[in-house]
Amino acid sequence: MILITGGFGFLGSNTAEALAVAGQDCVLTQHDNAVLPAFLDKFHDKHVFTWPADVNDVDSLRALGANYKITGVIHLATGGLGPGPGADALESVADISRTVSGVANVVQAAYEWGVRRVLVASAPVIYAGVTELPWREDAPLPMTAHFSMEVAKKCAELVASYLAVQTAVECVSIRLGGLYGPHYDTTRGSLLGRLVRAAVSNDPSPVLEGIRGSIHADDSSDLCYVKDAARAIAALQTAETLQHGVYNVASGRPTTNRQVVAAVARAVPGFSVDLPGGHMPGLPDSPLYLDTTRLRTETGFEPAFDLQAGVDDYVGWLTAGNQR
Repeated sequence: MILITGGFGFLGSNTAEALAVAGQDCVLTQHDNAVLPAFLDKFHDKHVFTWPADVNDVDSLRALGANYKITGVIHLATGGLGPGPGADALESVADISRTVSGVANVVQAAYEWGVRRVLVASAPVIYAGVTELPWREDAPLPMTAHFSMEVAKKCAELVASYLAVQTAVECVSIRLGGLYGPHYDTTRGSLLGRLVRAAVSNDPSPVLEGIRGSIHADDSSDLCYVKDAARAIAALQTAETLQHGVYNVASGRPTTNRQVVAAVARAVPGFSVDLPGGHMPGLPDSPLYLDTTRLRTETGFEPAFDLQAGVDDYVGWLTAGNQR
């Protein structure tokens, strides 16, 4: 039984589906979210189970482990997203504290259960300040941070790697590219997610404020359809052996915001939006993307969706009336 913390969320629910399709059983922690995403209904109480638990309460994890024989952990309830708009400045302190304690609690529980491997979610913000592209897992990282999310993810990776040595639990950090797809929350999300929602709802003036990252037409990022990322995570969790403690999980290719707009317009004819031209001041002109050689070499993973296929599938999911 594989434990997925944050399993009711965007990435967790899609990862649960990928594991269930592969015939793996998993249990999802239920904490902030109370409603299981609808696309998991067909697997509920067959391959997908749920249990109320909070990663910041190690005793609640112990209670979960007393009811299920946990053999692997995918820790996606990592926090580190930073405070929302209008939040008190000290919320960053609380967010970082929750992130670090959550990782420590999950590894402690895994150690007590005799679990072999724990995957810990990280993010491309970890590469802030790294100029050599594509971003590789072995790139030296600056020991500074400008964002709450950046410092939280660096702390989470450091805690995981240290506890791996102390506990002999294999702790593997997964640096996730820009994800989009079913069950995505666009309130604080990416440009692509916001534009797809606007196109499907026939909104002629999508709100672009509050989007993470640049909205300038020529800026780029490594966008990965969530179903691909979920398959990659499942492959890393179930691999017999892994050679490294960090893996990039992404498409391994750059996508410009201009290309995003074009893909959405092809999926929903008549949609259009004007983005600021050029590059956002302070961002490099070079395409930003992650090197996925480790992931591909060790698991055989290859993305099944290019940009257009991912956008088309996401649009189809939304137009079918899926909202949970």
